[in-house]
Amino acid sequence: MFNKKSRPAWKAALLASAVATGALTAGSGSPASAVSGETPANFSFTAKLDIDTGGTNNDADKRACTGALVDPSWIITAASCFVTDPSKGVTVPAGAPKGAVTVTVGRADLTSAAGHITTVTELVPRTDRDLVLAKLARPATGIAPITLSTTAPTLGETLKVTGYGRTKDQWVPNQLHADDFTVGASTATTLDLSPMAGTTSAICQGDAGGPAFRTKNGRVELAALNSRSWQGGCYTSTETRTGAVETRTDDLGPWLHQLGVQYATSKFTPLSSTRVLDTRTLSPRTWEANQGGGVKELKLGPNSTSPVKVPAGTTAVVLNVTAINPNNNGFLSVQADKNSRPTSSVINFNAGQVVPNLVTVPVNPDGTVYLWSTTQEIDAIVDIFGYYSPQSANKFTPRTPTRLLDTRSPVKTLAPMGSIDVQVAGVNGVPADAKAAVLNLTVTGATSGGVFIVYPTGGTRPSTSNVNFSAGQTISNQVIVPIGANGKVTIFNNTGGNADAILDIFGDYSPTGESVYQPLNPLRLLDTRENPGTAMTLGQVVGITGVPAGANAAIFTVATVQAETAGYFTLYPHGTTRPATSNLNFSAGATLSIHAAVPTGQDNQVDLYNGSGYTHAIADMYGYFTKA
Repeated sequence: MFNKKSRPAWKAALLASAVATGALTAGSGSPASAVSGETPANFSFTAKLDIDTGGTNNDADKRACTGALVDPSWIITAASCFVTDPSKGVTVPAGAPKGAVTVTVGRADLTSAAGHITTVTELVPRTDRDLVLAKLARPATGIAPITLSTTAPTLGETLKVTGYGRTKDQWVPNQLHADDFTVGASTATTLDLSPMAGTTSAICQGDAGGPAFRTKNGRVELAALNSRSWQGGCYTSTETRTGAVETRTDDLGPWLHQLGVQYATSKFTPLSSTRVLDTRTLSPRTWEANQGGGVKELKLGPNSTSPVKVPAGTTAVVLNVTAINPNNNGFLSVQADKNSRPTSSVINFNAGQVVPNLVTVPVNPDGTVYLWSTTQEIDAIVDIFGYYSPQSANKFTPRTPTRLLDTRSPVKTLAPMGSIDVQVAGVNGVPADAKAAVLNLTVTGATSGGVFIVYPTGGTRPSTSNVNFSAGQTISNQVIVPIGANGKVTIFNNTGGNADAILDIFGDYSPTGESVYQPLNPLRLLDTRENPGTAMTLGQVVGITGVPAGANAAIFTVATVQAETAGYFTLYPHGTTRPATSNLNFSAGATLSIHAAVPTGQDNQVDLYNGSGYTHAIADMYGYFTKA
């Protein structure tokens, strides 16, 4: 299962374990094949762990194992890798590891410079099986994590196993190896694996914690982890038996969801926008003191009292959040975790402002999310526009950003309390059966303050809002809205003055769409304040890198910070022509954020163009799409 650095000490420990248990030898993890096996380039989620168990036996308590990336910040592996003597049990204390742990992920050839190297800061063990989660000190961006299967392996099924353990003729190979194995008998927490008929493959020392997985409809699903093996056929082994025992993972999705480690791959259900929170109507409006700010719980699950109850199994919700009249400058975040101070923001505000923004945020298993603000003297409005779940019907298709409406040319300025219908479905590649669209709405030239409301044409106009603005302001917000009669949406100008509207499309949801969604806890991919440390200049383009390989679109919150002049940001796929659209419009001196669903381009990169003077840019990723 593991590979101790001291060969004599390792052999003694292994023999003692084998005599004591009379069964499979402790540890092993992936198919460092004894006789056959491929050197894979496509299983970059596989990780190599170098572990100091914290024992007193120097090198004898240091070992190598394998694991799998299940989130940019988390590895799943065998708990037995972290104990000094697995024959006495595999219980691992939760918290910081006893000794140093180094993780290399995304590097099939360990002599190369590919992938990431980081350390482990926290262990979260299971008590019912040989399994532990290891939190990384630095996220492994740009690598697609493996998702847990929800289907139990069946007798005779083929699973592929990967690992960095020894092979038939190498003690410490520098290559990741892979091979196929056959599923045998299983229990509630384990299953047996054996080499495919006619082969002599084996799971060897150093493979402990390595993933056993299937590929279903082009998607890789984690079914189990290497736990114990006879190691017949492995280098220096005289054993002839080649079977292995795996730790099952197919029932652990709810556990990972509860921990906020991994959310199930999902599709989308659009909703008619509905207000689910308005702190102005609460008495008192009190925000609970939390992490130096204030937090407010928002329950949206099936057992809540919310006017809209998302179903069990919901992984993420789409909310429009408006910050109202804060007493000082600061920011507001929305997240599933109540107990940690946010590292990203959804809304940045100044004292006395009214600022909206859309957010797609993971939810707890009971449908709860938390609003967190740097100040407790603030009101907040929250409207829900849809949710993601494995049971939903609509998949996302990203589109090249295209302008659908600009009332400035030809002149169609919206009059006070006026509206305009915009064709969405059936044009620009959007299918006639599209159920919802991702639109960027910009208001400009308003002669008085107010709000724009976007809703399905032919439907009842909601009492919610999409963009709040003051006279003369140019401001944007992304909108995810159901498509109404004849494939149209309606924009309503709820003001006492005239205003112009600009509407751009970025994608659509339909039963025939192409992509499913993988929610993430927010992950910072760009911050020009730190890298390179200098502000962007007019016309400069920076790349947003770190989107997982294989993603065809991602959801970001993008912010401008300390803009020198009024301007805009445009986000678009790397390697393509910059479109004549914008995502974020801002005024001089602004620190302002916007939700952005953007297709990825070459090298899974998104480009950000600065159409203003000096300004800094921040981009946090909240999830990504991959083809179904």
